[in-house]
Amino acid sequence: MENLHLDPTQNTPLINCDSKTNSITIEGESRPENVRAFYANLFEWLDNFEKLIYYAVSLSANEKQIELNFKLEYFNSSSLKVFMEIIDKLKKIEKGSDKIKLVINWYYEEDDEDILDSGKEFEKMTGASMNFISN
Repeated sequence: MENLHLDPTQNTPLINCDSKTNSITIEGESRPENVRAFYANLFEWLDNFEKLIYYAVSLSANEKQIELNFKLEYFNSSSLKVFMEIIDKLKKIEKGSDKIKLVINWYYEEDDEDILDSGKEFEKMTGASMNFISN
């Protein structure tokens, strides 16, 4: 399976999805004009990744960890809705096997309380446990 890499722009974040390390990173600013169109490639990648990780755990006794990293400077409400869908999708994948564990990391600059508070609010909204990591 190919990895997905999208370079950041002024309005869109860097997206890096790696099927070998089972990691997904969204970094920068997320305020695309058409949020659905921008994140469509990520959802397609996740659909393929779901099949791959289930296949991988069926062949192994070892647990697989999926790591979702948010390293955001700014995001709009439309992006927030998409982030919730990404987490829902990954939680569904995690529930599909007792050998899959989802880890969500929310990075923030030490002096950026807005992003930290947004992450904590986001954690409450999704019901997903997050690690808050100060840079």
